[in-house]
Amino acid sequence: MNHVVILTGDTIRKKLAGPAIRSMEIARALSAQHKVTLACPRIIDHPADAELGFAEYGDAVTYHFLQTFDVAFAPCSLLLPGKIPIPIAVDLYDPFILSNLHLLIERESMNEKRYDLEFEICIANLLHGDFFVCASERQRDFWLGVLAGLKRVNQFSYSIDPNLIPLIDILPFGISNTPPESAPVPPFPGASDADRWVVWAGGIWNWFDPLTLIRAIGSVSNRSPRIKLFFMGIRHPDPGIPEMKRARETIELAEQLELSGRNIFFGDWIPYENRGQYLSAAWVGVSTHHPHLETRFAFRTRILDYIWARIPVICTEGDSMADLIESERLGLTVPPENPDALAHALERLDSDQDFYRECRRNLNRIAPDFHWGKLVTPLATFCANPRIAPDKEQAASWVGLETEMLCAGNEKTSIPVGEITHNRQLEQLFVCRCEGLSRIDVKFATYARQNSGSIFVSLDDAAEDINLFRFPLNTAEIEDNAWHSFRFGPIPESRGKTFRLRIDSKTSRPGNAVTVWADDAAGSGYYFGNRKYTGSIAFRIYCRDIPTDSQLSDLFRRMFKRRFL
Repeated sequence: MNHVVILTGDTIRKKLAGPAIRSMEIARALSAQHKVTLACPRIIDHPADAELGFAEYGDAVTYHFLQTFDVAFAPCSLLLPGKIPIPIAVDLYDPFILSNLHLLIERESMNEKRYDLEFEICIANLLHGDFFVCASERQRDFWLGVLAGLKRVNQFSYSIDPNLIPLIDILPFGISNTPPESAPVPPFPGASDADRWVVWAGGIWNWFDPLTLIRAIGSVSNRSPRIKLFFMGIRHPDPGIPEMKRARETIELAEQLELSGRNIFFGDWIPYENRGQYLSAAWVGVSTHHPHLETRFAFRTRILDYIWARIPVICTEGDSMADLIESERLGLTVPPENPDALAHALERLDSDQDFYRECRRNLNRIAPDFHWGKLVTPLATFCANPRIAPDKEQAASWVGLETEMLCAGNEKTSIPVGEITHNRQLEQLFVCRCEGLSRIDVKFATYARQNSGSIFVSLDDAAEDINLFRFPLNTAEIEDNAWHSFRFGPIPESRGKTFRLRIDSKTSRPGNAVTVWADDAAGSGYYFGNRKYTGSIAFRIYCRDIPTDSQLSDLFRRMFKRRFL
């Protein structure tokens, strides 16, 4: 038995979104074989799980936090330390780099800098991972292509197993072994025994298509007024994540068609432990989306809620869950963006009771295939015998992570700058002398005490006054008189540009804060608490090579020659 840490980037609370649900249920399933701790940034509502341990890692997962465990499991979107002291399995069930494209193109909560940063986090975790899981065979093909491009598909991984199962296996979203209990009174607004309630179980995200569903409900409302739609969530339960454009459009369309409050109802995000009351009282579960790349590789996790509750499903064609619904006759699939076909599907399930009952029987038959205890087998096997992948170092070298070169900075230390508290920001300007700026080191000191709270290390383009990266750091994890590294980029065309290194805190108070070393005889000055000081803080900047177009052309030419000549 090993001590496994399941990491999630979501806050643990009563209202959980998909990633936190997945982490919680995988932790519960693994606890039958291992000692398990579920770790998150913050816990608001502590779940009553006797078999689990819970931990807060604060603003960032650190090397020292991970050292206390035998093996880790983390989502690919989570920022991890540059070096990981234990074997780690990486969860690829959410190909977020594809859904991020929607947010980037629509300019909603995403810009080029953030997209690049999250993409870099994904690539770093693909390089650092020792084992990977994804949600479907289709996803596995996608991620194998990405891993091959990063040279994680190589002679080492192939020699272990030519099918690469020890590199990447399948762990879909799952369900509880026990279906939800029927609610004594339907929880829907003004529900009557004659109503046919359609539920939308998750949030309304931009890559979904609730507008077609709204129009379909409008189409059937006169012919079948008892068919009603309930959205179990609108926006993400984390108040820090803004409501998406598609959610606003959905509410507006329902009001324009005069369906809101009559045939269509919007609920707050239903607490995770209470969702069974709504699902058990529902008649049909629905999920609609647009035809695009994200759809092809998605795994619509809330459809598993419908399987759990044994309610037939109507969904758009195009993803692996739609293939399952079609092949196993669990409901109906419809063409994308076709309200008439969707309305027909709703009316068929209303009128064809033999087919409806067949779907229910098939759901009952297939549900055990998705029990969490069965699905976690690949991860449980890895956690029982965790190992560091032998090819990680070579892969990192292939993409250039091992070609970091010290570019500039100041390593001399003579004085501490003073406590970095909630009202004292530290700033250091520097001119980068090389291309591919990719790392900054800062030398901290703790005053030989245990501090609490967090600080942030930020890098700005000083000329354009644009923030490029912002890294959180838990002050309790800072080593005294030690260098701490922050990786990003590499930033193209960084040579000759002026950058601003900022260190600030919103929570640290005098007597409970860290500091940074400086030298009063080096550099051209720094700012601390809006005052300029002579000298320079102790920092180092590193760059790594970015291949030019001609170098890439030469590389591909040589690869082509080796392959075909």
